[in-house]
Amino acid sequence: MAHYLKSRNRNMVEYRKEYKYLLRNFEVYGFLKCFEGNIVKLHENRFIKSLYFDTINLSLYKESAVNDSDKKKVRIRQYNNETNYFKEIKYNNKKGKSKTVNQININNFSDIDYLEYENYILHPVLYVSYTRQYYRYKDLRLTLDEDIKYTTHSFRTLNEISHNIDNSIVEYKLNNEEAYIEKYFLRNPTAFSKYQNAVSTLYFKN
Repeated sequence: MAHYLKSRNRNMVEYRKEYKYLLRNFEVYGFLKCFEGNIVKLHENRFIKSLYFDTINLSLYKESAVNDSDKKKVRIRQYNNETNYFKEIKYNNKKGKSKTVNQININNFSDIDYLEYENYILHPVLYVSYTRQYYRYKDLRLTLDEDIKYTTHSFRTLNEISHNIDNSIVEYKLNNEEAYIEKYFLRNPTAFSKYQNAVSTLYFKN
């Protein structure tokens, strides 16, 4: 297997405000109904599958667990089982949240056995998959992630383990950093990371 390096013609950096709500599955309908008829579906649902990478001793996971900022996540993502794959790096620092996206030249997740990032050598850790819905409410974008599933990677364990969580995630996203996104809060948002939760669920819980 060969690690990724070649990129295609897509290189994008996004800066935005993001807030998450962790809902029990039965709460989703009631939550969205609070927006009444003003919520607009942007496009068709997408199935998203991501392969996350970390060091041998899970340095990125551990840093995110103890730091309020200066967090990083590295993943390869695929949409709707299509042939395009994207390397995404998410940052959370004192300046806020941002993400870089680069389309990469691979045919399958199995084409990658490691990534080089800054001073790190990163290896596959786990898969996260879910179905995402996309909405707009005024100047706010909302995404709804359902059917969230975590799956181990063979680099970490030979016996595949999968876990479906009993929650859905609504996320507020606003690209205008000056806008007052907090005016749309229906309850206090939740600090939640799929990757953090997946690692602790698959590898650290008995």
